Amino acid sequence: MRAQQSPEEKAARRRARTKINFDRKHGEGSWDRLLEMYRTGQSFQEIASCFEVSHQAIREMLIRTQVHTAESTLRRRRIRQESRRMDERELEERMNAILRQAAYDDAYWSRRGQLSLEMVRKELGLSAGRWYKFIKKYPPPYGRVEVVVRYGMGHDPKTYLQGLYENGMPIADIAASLDGVGVSPTTLHRYMRHLGIPMRTISEARLIRRHRKSPPASPGSEPAALAGPETGTDHD
Repeated sequence: MRAQQSPEEKAARRRARTKINFDRKHGEGSWDRLLEMYRTGQSFQEIASCFEVSHQAIREMLIRTQVHTAESTLRRRRIRQESRRMDERELEERMNAILRQAAYDDAYWSRRGQLSLEMVRKELGLSAGRWYKFIKKYPPPYGRVEVVVRYGMGHDPKTYLQGLYENGMPIADIAASLDGVGVSPTTLHRYMRHLGIPMRTISEARLIRRHRKSPPASPGSEPAALAGPETGTDHD
């Protein structure tokens, strides 16, 4: 009397038969290549397109041979998630490289000073749907001043601009120091307010101008008294 086979033995025989039939139809080593694609997290659609069959046929075949199980599904999901994170890191590095080029290339900018996100998307080679998901996680820069300072000059915009401003440098001079980009003092002033950098009052700006214009104080002389605060701000 023939001994009853265990479920594991039946599955092993099904896998052996499937391997023989699949290799006979698609060429020697095709079954092993399919299993490798499955283990590395490729989707059923990607595997099916490689062998020119339907993804339902691939899925049913892997379930029937007990290759596709609940445990393998979770493992493949983790592999795909890690792969997406790696893709995102690579995309972020590529976008940073594009923004470094865009800092001093007028082709990336509209007449109103807005970055052409469509141009960046096309250079990255992303579909509109994937681009939308990507920029939700990695928002594009605020404007050209941010692109120049952060990507072109390699500084944190708030730290860099606030340091120059608090050391007495007028906004007009800061704007002129941004090499390769024609940003107006008004645009820079608006951006610095957006960053939350405290602006000087008009009296403080006038006092700084007077100190710049006045000759150096002689030894032993007392410093000039500070003027009282005035309302409003100045672009100095």
